Amino acid sequence: SLRRDERGTAYVLLKLNKSGKVLSYKLENGTNRRLLDEEAIAVVIRCDPMPAFPREIEHDEMELRLPIAFNIR
Repeated sequence: SLRRDERGTAYVLLKLNKSGKVLSYKLENGTNRRLLDEEAIAVVIRCDPMPAFPREIEHDEMELRLPIAFNIR
């Protein structure tokens, strides 16, 4: 991807329980670059479990739209 100057932002829809466990995920909007879209999903898998919800949040589950940006520096 680096050699091809690929960049973009993928949006992953994920559902978490209050302990931070990823219950489900799907690529909502991709980058139109297969490798970047696959890596966006891989990031979510590697980050499972995520941090638990703060005590102030009373929901048992939450759905989030997570943008994952790929840029070249």
